[in-house]
Amino acid sequence: MMRVTALRPHYLLLLFLINSSTLAFLGQEHHYHIYLWAHYNQNQKNHEIARSCYLILLANQPSPYIYSGFLEHLFYTGLHTALLQLMPFIEKSIQLTWQQKIMVAESLLAAGLAPDGLMLLEKLIKEEKNNPEIVLKISQAYLSNNNPVQALHHIDTYLSCNSKGGSAAIYLFYLSRAQILVMLNKKSAARETILKTIELQPKFEQAWLLLAILDEQEGNTSQAIKNYQQYLNLAGPNPLIKGELERLKFQHEKSVKKP
Repeated sequence: MMRVTALRPHYLLLLFLINSSTLAFLGQEHHYHIYLWAHYNQNQKNHEIARSCYLILLANQPSPYIYSGFLEHLFYTGLHTALLQLMPFIEKSIQLTWQQKIMVAESLLAAGLAPDGLMLLEKLIKEEKNNPEIVLKISQAYLSNNNPVQALHHIDTYLSCNSKGGSAAIYLFYLSRAQILVMLNKKSAARETILKTIELQPKFEQAWLLLAILDEQEGNTSQAIKNYQQYLNLAGPNPLIKGELERLKFQHEKSVKKP
């Protein structure tokens, strides 16, 4: 059972306002039809209708799949506290998928319960080893909580197992590694990792942008200009980057003209 210490228990149905005419109409339908209607409206971003449908179902001895759908509805509509309040009922009713466990962890983080959220992600990554989505989520969570060292640990662990013949998107993990190394002021290792990213995916514009920023930070203006231009060639127009590129060109030309 997940432990949530900083939330006061409330009766979940009091959290929402329900359109009575909608309830009267939907109440005539079979539960499964109401669930399909809820799912459809959720996909159409008609969130109030979807929520009303789920609340009808929850009030009438719901099947386990209702809790599963409602959990996802609460997550995607940003109702993280309500999701966490529902967890005691959900955990008694269904076995959460790893995707749903990520939702719970992210809700804990959003609710200011970082230790619980990180603990859940650590447990999940042990259950689902080498799952790239979980690795990215946990590294992002540690970065958001000012712990780049632990974020780097999870990226490095994944790369050590998948650098040869791993995921087709392995270059994303190398870029994440490079970004963290820049944060840690390990610029030499960051450069090496960026170049590995470009080797794997030469048209990955974000890698060229990070390389340009690193060159600029290290005072290598001419190379920064080339790499900013390569970014624009791949990514298309970007007024902010174009402005930075023009500033660097002017600065470089001015320095070259000096006697």
